[in-house]
This record gives sequence, C-alpha cells and structure tokens, in this order.
Amino acid sequence: MVLIIGSFFVDNRLETIYDESDYMVTWAQPSSSHPLGTDGYGFDVLTFLLIGIKTNIKLFLLAVVLFSTSGLFMGIGLSYMKGLSNKIFDALFNLINSIPLVLLILLILIIIEGFFDSYDTFRKLFLLFNVYAVVSASKLSIELRGRIEETKRKDFIESSKALGLSPVVILFKHIIYYNCRKSIIANTLHFVAQLLFIEITLTYLDLGATGDVITIGSMFKIYFTSIDAFTTLNHWHVAVPSFITLYFIFVLTQSTKRFLKKTY
Repeated sequence: MVLIIGSFFVDNRLETIYDESDYMVTWAQPSSSHPLGTDGYGFDVLTFLLIGIKTNIKLFLLAVVLFSTSGLFMGIGLSYMKGLSNKIFDALFNLINSIPLVLLILLILIIIEGFFDSYDTFRKLFLLFNVYAVVSASKLSIELRGRIEETKRKDFIESSKALGLSPVVILFKHIIYYNCRKSIIANTLHFVAQLLFIEITLTYLDLGATGDVITIGSMFKIYFTSIDAFTTLNHWHVAVPSFITLYFIFVLTQSTKRFLKKTY
C-alpha cells in the first residue's frame, strides 16, 4: 500500500546517477540515498519500481472498473433473459471462456495491431487490457446470473415484494449487495492479479511495454535478462522486484480465496 501511494509522488522520468569514474555507482548496494540500490545503468531501483507501479495502475484502473461493472450488468441481463436469447448468450460466453488465455490475448493483440497500428505502446496496452476486461467479464456474469436467479426464489424476496419495495431496490439492495458483492470483489481481485501476470509476461516476451513505457514487467525484463545482475553478485536487484510483485499477487489470490470462502 505504501508503494502504491508513493508511486503517485514520483516523476515518470528516471534520474540517472551514472558516473563513469565510479563503477560502484552502478549496481550499488542499498544505502540511505538509494534504499534499493541502483542497477547497471545507474538508475535508482526504488524509483524504477515506483514508476512501474504508477504506470500499471494507469493501465489497469479502467479495466478493473469495466470488468466488475460489465460482469454485473451482463449478469443482471442474463438473469432476466429467457428462451432463445438466453441460449445464444450462453453459447457465446461458453465459447469465449473455452479459449485459452494465451490465445485470447494474442487474438486481441493482433486485432489492435491491425486497427490501431498508429497508437503508441501505452495506448495499445491500455486498449488491450480494457478489451480483455469486457471479454473476460463474461465468466463473472455467468456466476452472478446463477446467484441472482437463486436469490430471486428466496422467501425474503417475496416478502420484500409484498412490502411494496420497488424491483430496483430489491435487485440492488437485497440481491446484489447482500448476495453478490463478495463474489464480485473476489473475482475482481483475481482479475487484477491476472492483469499483472499478463503485463509481465507480454513485456518479457517483447509484446508489451517498450521504449520509455516503464512498467513492473519492464523491471523483470531488464533485470532477469541482465547477465551483470547475476555475475556481479547483484542478486538483490533481481530479488527485490520479484519478491514485491510475487507478494502482491499472493495477497490478491489469498484475498480472493477468503472472499470466495465467505461467499460459499
């Protein structure tokens, strides 16, 4: 949480401290001036990490909102659909969910490269994550549809109708808020962890962040592909970003399990 808040106070431009006359400035060990040390270019590792977190938040924020809201409203719509239209959407969503994650991401990337080739790297990644958010929300919508349909048959819903409560109040207060919110939170947390994994993987494979777009994936790519990071006893620079990222994913997955356990 401290790193996330701190990332908003960091300039997006990396300040280099490289000095050719002093080799120790590169791959410097942690100190008061550089809490996480410096890398082979003389960049402050903590600054690099904070900029990466800030960029990832910008890339993910709208996608997370789209995922949760799209999943919610599609789930509501599916719960009220009957007959042929329900079967069509069922077949469509099942088809989407059957596509492997890697193939789905590559398909979206190909489409973006074909229609939005003039976009810079950041806008392409931003568009990728937002399109993926809407597409992957189909899984959440199917889960919510089942919970909404099950809850609508409960006795307290009939009691609420008898008391004269409007359908909108019953839907959002008694069905969505009390019986679906934990499921939405759990799936959203899992989605954030998934986005982070996708961004790191794409960047590592030269399909994601490039040039001056600095992300968490950029750190993995630079430090894990740097021979100096392993041959000059500078494992610190590889371990720190890896530990922080993996710990963040661990927290998200554990939070997801906790919410799902409470939900079911």
